[in-house]
Amino acid sequence: MRRAPRSRVRGGVAALALVGLALAACSPGDSSTRPPAASPTPTVRATGDRHLLYDGAPIFAAGSFWTTRVTDAPTNPESRQIVAALADQVAEHNGGIASFNVWKYNASIVEVAPGQPRVDVAFDDCQHKGYTPRGLTGRDGQFSDVPLPADATPNPGNDAALAVVSPATHELWEFWRLKQVDGQWQACWGGHIADTRTNPGYFEDGFGASASGLAGTAGAVHIQDVRAGRIDHALTLAIPGTAGWKEVSWPAQRSDGSSSSTSPIKMGTRLRLPASVDVDALGLSRIGTLVAHAAQDYGLVVSEKAGTVSIGAESGALEERVTGTNPWNGFLDGQPSYSVLKGFPWKDLVALPFDYGKPAAD
Repeated sequence: MRRAPRSRVRGGVAALALVGLALAACSPGDSSTRPPAASPTPTVRATGDRHLLYDGAPIFAAGSFWTTRVTDAPTNPESRQIVAALADQVAEHNGGIASFNVWKYNASIVEVAPGQPRVDVAFDDCQHKGYTPRGLTGRDGQFSDVPLPADATPNPGNDAALAVVSPATHELWEFWRLKQVDGQWQACWGGHIADTRTNPGYFEDGFGASASGLAGTAGAVHIQDVRAGRIDHALTLAIPGTAGWKEVSWPAQRSDGSSSSTSPIKMGTRLRLPASVDVDALGLSRIGTLVAHAAQDYGLVVSEKAGTVSIGAESGALEERVTGTNPWNGFLDGQPSYSVLKGFPWKDLVALPFDYGKPAAD
């Protein structure tokens, strides 16, 4: 999506840390409350149609499902059952309010400048595989030659997720359970997209940090989205009950769900809010309204298994470190993060057909 030139803050070698979606398996959701610091309301900037951009570089190929409008998309014959199952999962947690993950269980995304020194990330066998998976390390490996700043900070929560965006080289890395041990970066899993300009928005061959293989970088509520007053891309949706690994809907590449779930929903399932819903009359929070409009225009994509139904937000952690102010303190208008999505019309959603938008060659 094309956006107005973004305001950028540089801290050390990192240009800007963004934080998005819940990438971890079984994340319980961000139910924390954080007192708002005194900060002015961000200036809202008007933008036109745009592609997903970071510092002027395209994140994914034109026509990616992340930036394809679904306003007039057809309805899945099983839509009623899928939406009912999702609404039930929302109702079962957090007092019936989906989580908006701002402070934890999200992913730090570091945008690096040209010339950032590159390092190799070691494999941490946290899942006790007993071997190093082929293609992960070594020459041209997913974890090799990464422009990872020494002061990068993975997200809070047991997923310790981090994404690295290199606009100059059109590369993207996403890591799961990333940490430093004696100055050496190591991660349990992750992946590398060598040229985002030709990539539809997901990792292949089992790599990537999300349980679905989708590039979670794209589906967060970004700081720039809130400042612009609009979200021009689809949003990732994490849910507790996902179907088993054999039941996947494109664009998801895989699943860590269990078919024994009481209300399984296929990983990759896409949903939209009908245009007939008067979002501005729902009495949602400012951010809840932005999310609902995005659900109408670009939809929601089930991309992760989590402890609660949740939508992720970009972190303001690095901006706070550099400027002393976390923009989310102003964005939330004093509201606790766990109530941001209160009143969202989950039961009004419509599911798109399975594999909707899948290219014939896939």
